[in-house]
Amino acid sequence: MKTSQDRILTTHVGSLPRTQAVLDVLERHETRADIAEPAFDPVVQQAVVDNVRRQREVGIDIVSDGEASKISYATYVKDRLTGFSESGATEASRPHLDLAPFPDYRQKMTLLSGKRRFKRVSCIGPVVPQPTGALEQDLQNMRRAVSASGPTEAFLNAASPGVVASFLPNEYYPSYHAYVEAIADAMRPEYEAIAAAGFIVQVDCPDLAMSRHATFQDLSEAEFLDRYRRNMISQCGIAIFISGTSRSNVVSSGVMDEYRISRLLKKTPIPIGATGFAAQAIWKEVKNDFDAVYGGAVPMSLFERLNDRSLKNTEILSAVFEIIDRVGKH
Repeated sequence: MKTSQDRILTTHVGSLPRTQAVLDVLERHETRADIAEPAFDPVVQQAVVDNVRRQREVGIDIVSDGEASKISYATYVKDRLTGFSESGATEASRPHLDLAPFPDYRQKMTLLSGKRRFKRVSCIGPVVPQPTGALEQDLQNMRRAVSASGPTEAFLNAASPGVVASFLPNEYYPSYHAYVEAIADAMRPEYEAIAAAGFIVQVDCPDLAMSRHATFQDLSEAEFLDRYRRNMISQCGIAIFISGTSRSNVVSSGVMDEYRISRLLKKTPIPIGATGFAAQAIWKEVKNDFDAVYGGAVPMSLFERLNDRSLKNTEILSAVFEIIDRVGKH
């Protein structure tokens, strides 16, 4: 991604308003009224050219295609991947947790956003890429538009595995994680193709913020945090703990929970006690159970450097790297 020493380069989230002509062909495509809609490609192609030109005219440096070919930033993948049903509702089966207590507000949001044009189909089979040519057409449209307008740089949006799973419910895979992993494998060629074409890949990933009140709204707060902490820690080999305090300057219970999970999952903890709070509490616990944690891979003198506030940051960092190296070789 390019940078500038002269000024801050400007960009935006990606999606732009569609013209009525674009909305018409997208809706016909979505409802399968004419899957081979002859006007689709030329209408979308011109929309991308116009989108990029207008972005340049208002001073946008890093432009997008406005997602002109997509009826939704998340559900478009159902036409590029196998495994999804043909029919589906336009609304979620139930409101998100943060909106559920406010029916009047939900109604106002519906009036503001208007009729939903996309379908929330379900996953009913293996999710794998299929050769539709849609991505290749997106890349070709963007190359043509960029060539005509000459922006500093350009990006294309692509749905994250998590947001696809949020919009298109799973009725096939044995678990949520199995479903997300399958989507990730299937979406990888799209991410790689965008990058290979010379464009920035912008992964649309609102599920990082919306999962609590959407996908996992049946879980309690404690259950939700435990699930995500276990998932995060399970994917690492070493867990480094730095500071860990709440707003009232007390030891963070959440960080302590993460330490206990790391021990349960047999991950090697490296607490930098010199940073205080939870990290120092963890450092003391590890010291008291030193042989069980490191199994002879790390000398106590090296570990104690992690709690020495007289050392420079670079010296503590050097100790961390040496511990990682010793644990890796043990």
